[in-house]
This record gives sequence, structure tokens and C-alpha cells, in this order.
Amino acid sequence: MIDDQLSTSRLQQIKRGQIRNAKRLRRAQNDQWQKNVERLEKILLHDPARFDEVKLDKMFELLSDFPEYLERLSRRIFDVNEGTILNGSESNLGFLGRLNRMSRKRREKRYFRRINRGFRAKEGNKVILAEGDSWFEFPYFVTDIIDWLSKVGNYAIISRAGAGDWLSNMIWSGEYVESFPVHSPDVFLISGGGNDMVGEDRLTTMICGPDVGIELKEDWFGQIPTDDPEIKFGRRYLTRDFYAFLNLVRLQYYIMFTNIAKKYPDTRIITQGYDFAIPSAAIHWDLSPQPLLNWFLGSGSWLRRSFMLKGIVDAEIQRCVVKAMIHEFNEMMVGIANAKRGTAYRFPTVHHIDCRGIVDEHGWYDELHPKSPYFEKIACLYQKCIDADDPKRVYSKADL
Repeated sequence: MIDDQLSTSRLQQIKRGQIRNAKRLRRAQNDQWQKNVERLEKILLHDPARFDEVKLDKMFELLSDFPEYLERLSRRIFDVNEGTILNGSESNLGFLGRLNRMSRKRREKRYFRRINRGFRAKEGNKVILAEGDSWFEFPYFVTDIIDWLSKVGNYAIISRAGAGDWLSNMIWSGEYVESFPVHSPDVFLISGGGNDMVGEDRLTTMICGPDVGIELKEDWFGQIPTDDPEIKFGRRYLTRDFYAFLNLVRLQYYIMFTNIAKKYPDTRIITQGYDFAIPSAAIHWDLSPQPLLNWFLGSGSWLRRSFMLKGIVDAEIQRCVVKAMIHEFNEMMVGIANAKRGTAYRFPTVHHIDCRGIVDEHGWYDELHPKSPYFEKIACLYQKCIDADDPKRVYSKADL
């Protein structure tokens, strides 16, 4: 009896010891995880040029199951609180939110009309899920990319896009994730990152005087070296925070595309990287609704105001800096489409629409958005990518 009690007591001691050891191991593993993340975070934030593909892979491995940690990185880059990261998007607020909801309702009616007529049963028809910002959803007045694509007879497009939306908000809200199992799209279109860069005057953290810009090796993200003197000049005004921002966007897209590929490996994914916008507060009054809308939405507050806040008042310098930023953003996106592991593409179904140079200086509706005929040209590139049996990795102005 005594021997049995001693044996039971000994077993309990051993079990308690195993539990303590397991807790110590978990604590040690968590401490090591935290140290590894903080080490990579320090490089991303303070020495972004060293944040190469190897470090990106390591960061991705550490954060793939903890995407909420990206909130912390966003707050560190922009010195904002969590509420701003999650709610700073204006896509659901005020007059703009109302326009977005009205436009989305109109698009959903068109989508379900096609679906209810047996659309999915017809060979060659494609269901398309779109998530994005005002390049996909410019409520009324401008015929945007999704508007043009919706005119194609064998496309049925369910859109979750909203003017003013941020990529970070798209990821945290996860609305597109919920739409995948419901609609089983053949193609997923994503347009995001522009509002993350310019919303809430964030652009002010990414630009500076030319004497304090950072030294980077030429074409850090570049897949194609550039000799454009305006881009080289504009780079002189970019801060580390801009390149840290690009790394953060790249990491967000890596997590998004990896998670989609796990369940929907055959869905074609198409990205875009905007065109060379021109900072301007000019409002050309005429009888069209454009000047009134520009005035109401505050044209000049997205780009030009940030430059003015930094004392960069020369319009030509402003244009060159934005050109450099859009160039680097597109090169980063091209890099994602062309990324490889060994000899295979890392994201075999991801393709990029490179809009650079499509919109000329007279083709802008406001600081950020092309006029309808130029959106139509960009939509033509999307259609080429969607319809191709073996699409190119990247479509550009040369493909028009």
C-alpha cells in the first residue's frame, strides 16, 4: 500500500516536472521567436536596403501564422496607433462610403443577373473577384478598370473594392477571403498600396530634402535597370521609411498570395502598380461634374500637400519624386510576379499589370486617377492577361 502511494507520488512529480520543462521550452521558443522577429524588424525599419530576399523569406516564415504582427510594423513605420491602421481607410465612411456602397450594390445586381442566367454553366465564361481601391472603384463620374471589364460579355465580376481603401485594411478585414469559397473565382484582381502610402498624410514620412535622402544601390527592386534621370533625381528625396513601407507591402502580398494558393492554387491573380501621378491642387472649372468633385474630395491633399508640408514647393521636383516612388513600387510588384524558388516561380499564378507611361500629362482626372479613356487602355491589358491560355508574367504599355 505504501509502495503504491510512493509510486503514485513519484509519477505525479515526474508529470509536474515534464509540464514545467514543456513550459520552459515554450518560453524559450517564444523568446527566440521574438528575438528573431525583432532583429529582422530592425533591419526592415532602419536599414531597408539590406532587407533582401533571404531576410524576407525568414520574416515570412516567422509571421505567416501571425499576420496581425504586421500591424505593429505599420505603426512603427508611420508612428500611428492601431485605430488608424484599422480604421483610417475612408472607404466605409461619410459621403465617400455612401458612394462606395451605392456603386457596390449596383455592381452586385449586375453580377447576380449574369449568374442567375446560368453564366457558370457556359464554357469560356469567367467569374472574377476584385478587391482594391479607387482604381477599381471610382464611384460614378469616371469609368474605372472594373467598369470597363464589366462590359466584357463573358466576365461576371463580384467586386469588394472601395475608393479610399488601404491594403492593410483589406487584409485585416478579410472580406475577399470570405468571398473565395462563395464565388470560387477563376481570377482574383487586387489593387492595393496606394492609399496606404498617401492616406492620412503618410507621404510626409517618406519624403525629405535631397541632402538627407538615403544612399541606395541603383535599382534596388529593379528588374530592368533605369537610366531615367528624373527617377534618379527623385530618389534623392526618398527616406528609409519609404523603402521600409515597400518591404511591408511586399510582405503583406507574400502572405496574401501564399494563403490564397493553399486553397485555390489554380486561381489566376493579377496585380497593378499605378502610373506616374502628378501632384496638383489645380481645379479647372467648367460645366462638367469633375471640378466640383475634385474640390469636394480635396484634390491636392493626397500628394501635393505632403510636399508642401516638407517645404518641397517646386512642382517639377514633386513630379520627379512621385515618379521615382511609382517606379520603385512597380519594380517591387514585378519582383513578386517574377520571384522564384529554385527554377520554379514562387507564385506561379500571379501576374502584374505595369501601368507606367500609359497615362500622359493630360490624362489625369485628379492627382491620383486617370480619365476614363486611359482606364480603358489599362483594362485592355487586364483582358489580355485574363484571356490568355499562357499569360505573360508582366503586361505593360508595350503590349497595347
